[in-house]
Amino acid sequence: MSKPKKASSKKPVDQPSHEQDTRRNFLGKSGLVAGGLIALNSRSGNAQATPGHATAAQDHAAATAQPGEDQSTRTLTPCSTVRTRKNIMAMTAAELQAFREAIAALKARPAANPTSFAAYAQHHATFCSGPPALQIHFGWFFLPWHRAYLYRFEQLLQAVRPGVTLPYWSWTTTRTIPPAYTQNPASNTLFHSARLRNPVGGTAPSMPATMATAARITALMGMNWTLFGGGPIPNAGGLEVNPHNPVHGWVGGDMGVFATAARDPLFYAHHCNVDRVWARWQRTHPNPADPTWLNRRLDPFNVTIQETLRVESLCYRYVDFTLLLAMDRNREAAGPGYHSETIKLEDDQLDALRNREAPEDVQLHVEGVEIPKKVSQEFRVFLNVPNANRDTQTEGNENFVDSFTLVPLGHEQMDHEKKDGGNEQLTKVNIALPVPASATRSALRDRADLSATIVQVPLDEGGERAAEERLKIDSVRLEVVR
Repeated sequence: MSKPKKASSKKPVDQPSHEQDTRRNFLGKSGLVAGGLIALNSRSGNAQATPGHATAAQDHAAATAQPGEDQSTRTLTPCSTVRTRKNIMAMTAAELQAFREAIAALKARPAANPTSFAAYAQHHATFCSGPPALQIHFGWFFLPWHRAYLYRFEQLLQAVRPGVTLPYWSWTTTRTIPPAYTQNPASNTLFHSARLRNPVGGTAPSMPATMATAARITALMGMNWTLFGGGPIPNAGGLEVNPHNPVHGWVGGDMGVFATAARDPLFYAHHCNVDRVWARWQRTHPNPADPTWLNRRLDPFNVTIQETLRVESLCYRYVDFTLLLAMDRNREAAGPGYHSETIKLEDDQLDALRNREAPEDVQLHVEGVEIPKKVSQEFRVFLNVPNANRDTQTEGNENFVDSFTLVPLGHEQMDHEKKDGGNEQLTKVNIALPVPASATRSALRDRADLSATIVQVPLDEGGERAAEERLKIDSVRLEVVR
């Protein structure tokens, strides 16, 4: 008679769900695991959720891993800088050039390299046009999956050009494909020939007046999550079906089909704006609390939805909008400094500036300020004080933003550079100033327009070198970052 077997003292191994098993089998067959982008838990097939920056660092390691590399042995460094994603129309020439160079570098890599532009585009095809077990469209996985997708892609770009961030295409204000993606087709790495709406004969087609409107965005802001972001597949959310889908269809070509959409660099600007709308919605609405949703692992990124919910945890924020405060040429001779035109603000811009969340939410960028050659110069910045001058009080003046001072480099050093055949001396600098909430509230208390005045004050007036220099400023812009 055989003895009964003793019960094992080992804990039972967790078994993956049917859905997890199906997804894992497909991923293994498709080579995504071997490519270094998936790191499954060996026991259960679940991602290990670690909130905060440590996970962001793990993502960076995964994004830059080489085929077959064991990511667990990599040194993880938490992100320390939260960068800003800008409207493509507000990027400086240098920012746009760096972005183009990073895209070109990824495009130059062979498709077999998992960090190439072509290989990364294929991930979108796999999860957006593949079998139902992998599908992330048509439901509540759509927004977080694409956030992780953009985040990982941005890290690939930053590995090439540190500091580069993805721009967004604001369809409500730019009704054509942004010129950065259509100009100089032969040499522009952002140009993509497989589009229906590229300019023809120099004319850029415009979206229909009813598509991707500001009124639609306003309506989305009033929706709950089910209406805005959807539910379990196949219950699609409002942002996905309009304006996300219509813009894909209108651009057409590769963008008009999910399997090929990410081959077009414009895809990333389009989806950054989708993500920006979601980030804006999140400021006033709760995300779903369903653990099935929160703990869902987003393949092939090895992060959970929970870990994507705060954009700051993924090391970025959005410049919500930019106001260009152009020089008022009619007042150019009104005294030393800079006098901008007065611009009328839209209702949502007024609301954002009057209802501030943090001091760094609004920044004033003064660009191309000439460095003085004779005497140190102070620059005092005011909002909606068009007649400000050197006698205008700053202390206790709520419309006063801040001041900055530039000091001459010195003729001796300039002569030394010329004598030694060195580089030309730096002549201009850019200055960024945080705008106090009191300044925007006061400036816009009883009005719906905005201007900037920058008063130039020589610091040794009355001295031996009191001769006044009228220094030039190339541009002034106000950015709302949220």
